[in-house]
Amino acid sequence: MAHGVVLDAGDGINVKQAEASCYLQQPEASRWLQQPEATRYFVGLGANLGDRIETLKTAISLLTPWLVTGSLRQSSFWESEALGGPGPNYINAVIQFDSPLSAIALLDTMQSIESTLGRQRSTVNAPRTLDLDLLLVEDLQIQLERLIIPHPRMHQRAFVLYPLLELDSGLTIPGLGAASDWLGTIGSQVCRRWID
Repeated sequence: MAHGVVLDAGDGINVKQAEASCYLQQPEASRWLQQPEATRYFVGLGANLGDRIETLKTAISLLTPWLVTGSLRQSSFWESEALGGPGPNYINAVIQFDSPLSAIALLDTMQSIESTLGRQRSTVNAPRTLDLDLLLVEDLQIQLERLIIPHPRMHQRAFVLYPLLELDSGLTIPGLGAASDWLGTIGSQVCRRWID
């Protein structure tokens, strides 16, 4: 896997979209979903409706068949206030893993899992049963119509930075520098480790 590369739609990348239910068709997954080598991903998870902890655990379980065995690492659960709109507090986490899926195939798989677990896409910042965000893909910078990597607001969110740095305290965000350097910019955002 090449590193330090910026990809955009102008590069003529031919990207197919995964079927909405692709993660349910694991044994029959098309060959194009896979790459010659596994790719390192960071994914953010959040929920502020229903049984938040159980929903996040279920989402990780549904994603697991697509991961390289033994590669999954999970942060603690963190509780944060809803930003940009009313609603209950969120429970958040970040997971790190390797997967043979391409970034677009992983995005489609994540959106399918969101739908399966009751995600309704209504207004921006509306309360949700599940939110899965693709944060980082190796050390790539990607600019596509459907996908921007690094996630464009990850460095502005305490609920991303704290669990992310829990997994890798020395992490660098491509194009933005050390993730830890952004902690001083998140102001009064409330984010605390969840204690059950």
